[in-house]
Amino acid sequence: MNVVNRKFSIPYLSYFLVILGFNVWSSTFHVYVIKEHNLSDFEVSLLFSLTSVPGLLAMFAVPLYRYINPRVVLASLCALTAVALLIISNAGIWWLLIPGVLAICCGQAFSYTFNSALCLSLVDDRDAAQNALAKMRSFGPLAALCATASILLFEQSLGYKAIVGVVAVVVLIFSLYLFFARIDFPLNREKVRLKIKNSLWPYYALNALSGARSALFKTFVITLLIREHDFDMARTSGLILASTIAGFIGYRALAWLSDRVDPKYILGFVHTTVGFLFIGFATVPSSEVLVVLFLFDSMIFGVAAVTDSTLRRFVAKDKIVGQLSTGMSLFYVMGIVAPIVGGAIASFYSLDVVFLFAAAVAWTAAVVSQIYCARASRYREQGLLVD
Repeated sequence: MNVVNRKFSIPYLSYFLVILGFNVWSSTFHVYVIKEHNLSDFEVSLLFSLTSVPGLLAMFAVPLYRYINPRVVLASLCALTAVALLIISNAGIWWLLIPGVLAICCGQAFSYTFNSALCLSLVDDRDAAQNALAKMRSFGPLAALCATASILLFEQSLGYKAIVGVVAVVVLIFSLYLFFARIDFPLNREKVRLKIKNSLWPYYALNALSGARSALFKTFVITLLIREHDFDMARTSGLILASTIAGFIGYRALAWLSDRVDPKYILGFVHTTVGFLFIGFATVPSSEVLVVLFLFDSMIFGVAAVTDSTLRRFVAKDKIVGQLSTGMSLFYVMGIVAPIVGGAIASFYSLDVVFLFAAAVAWTAAVVSQIYCARASRYREQGLLVD
């Protein structure tokens, strides 16, 4: 394995393991809090808001990059994920899950920013950046597939606690390897700054809208299936398993398309389609049709890779980390706000109205995506970079 390929393998595998641990926890989260603790829609939305709080810490990726080797940061994220899983698997009272949940969500939130930055730092060709980032993101659905398959296959024989413990040990071993590995990354940490650029407002807005859309989907679509269509643990896990397969196919398809299709067409199509999917969740009574809509959404969920890789086309290479961190922070801000707003809407009206609100968010994102891509194209044509 040559040096470049080995360096690519580090962010790929790190991202895979962190997302694996995250999905081992999250794949049964809805059923657990709704069936076991009988939480209301508003209480579920508050709990999901809590899981987005660590995402705000993504902004601290910038000072960490200035002072700590990225390899050590990735090792720390893996270690944090492993410890979080051990806390979750040994918590006897539900509220003791909170520190574990916060820790594992923190690892997941940081992981995308760091690993994206490392992949982009290894690519000199701006067009190749889209493919590299899409490939990295495709390891997310693969990790989710492994997590849900493990639960379906071994939960009855081994138990959920044992599965979580095994995954924690694997992630911890890789963390120790990274701590002592002799490998560095060509990332200029001295010049990285967290700055808000007026010229990048479409990127910030698109991240915020995508965060709202993602949080509304994750919070309320599974809630709809559990409450209105009586999905149990087995059906929910099976659906998540199918969705991860769909997501893996979708990520690979987006990686292929990103080299051949203008990002404005990809982003415009995806966000517009998501709006119609939410309309379907609000109006379709058939659980079978809702499952199809759920799986189709999973196939196009990885569009964030196109959004972030487009940034590489007109932002200076040593400023990418700061802008990714800013965008991710805005994504998670809306991940906190949107479920609370959605929960309030559900309490006063119904879940159907929540989905109509989510459709409006998705269609707004479609409009903003066209402004974003037009700005990227204009900068590229003029040979300009945001510095």
